[in-house]
Amino acid sequence: MGGSAGSIPAMQRFFEAMPENPDMGFVVVLHLSPEHDSLLP
Repeated sequence: MGGSAGSIPAMQRFFEAMPENPDMGFVVVLHLSPEHDSLLP
Protein backbone atom coordinates (compact mmCIF):
# COMPACT_ATOMS: atom_id res chain seq x y z
CA MET A 1 0.00 0.00 0.00
CA GLY A 2 1.33 3.43 -0.76
CA GLY A 3 0.27 6.97 -0.13
CA SER A 4 1.18 10.40 1.07
CA ALA A 5 0.94 11.67 4.62
CA GLY A 6 -2.71 12.54 3.93
CA SER A 7 -3.53 8.87 3.45
CA ILE A 8 -2.63 7.90 7.04
CA PRO A 9 -6.21 8.20 8.40
CA ALA A 10 -7.56 6.02 5.57
CA MET A 11 -4.88 3.39 6.20
CA GLN A 12 -5.66 3.43 9.92
CA ARG A 13 -9.34 2.78 9.17
CA PHE A 14 -8.37 -0.02 6.77
CA PHE A 15 -6.25 -1.81 9.36
CA GLU A 16 -8.77 -1.24 12.16
CA ALA A 17 -11.37 -3.04 10.01
CA MET A 18 -9.10 -6.04 9.37
CA PRO A 19 -9.61 -9.24 11.37
CA GLU A 20 -7.18 -9.73 14.25
CA ASN A 21 -5.36 -12.54 12.41
CA PRO A 22 -5.88 -11.97 8.68
CA ASP A 23 -3.15 -14.46 7.59
CA MET A 24 -1.71 -11.76 5.34
CA GLY A 25 1.23 -9.43 5.42
CA PHE A 26 1.28 -5.82 4.31
CA VAL A 27 3.98 -3.43 3.16
CA VAL A 28 3.06 0.20 3.78
CA VAL A 29 5.08 2.94 2.07
CA LEU A 30 4.32 6.56 2.86
CA HIS A 31 5.73 9.69 1.31
CA LEU A 32 6.41 12.07 4.18
CA SER A 33 8.03 15.48 4.05
CA PRO A 34 11.51 15.43 5.58
CA GLU A 35 10.73 18.87 7.01
CA HIS A 36 7.96 17.61 9.32
CA ASP A 37 7.98 15.16 12.23
CA SER A 38 6.18 11.91 11.56
CA LEU A 39 3.22 10.86 13.72
CA LEU A 40 3.96 7.21 12.94
CA PRO A 41 5.93 4.96 15.27
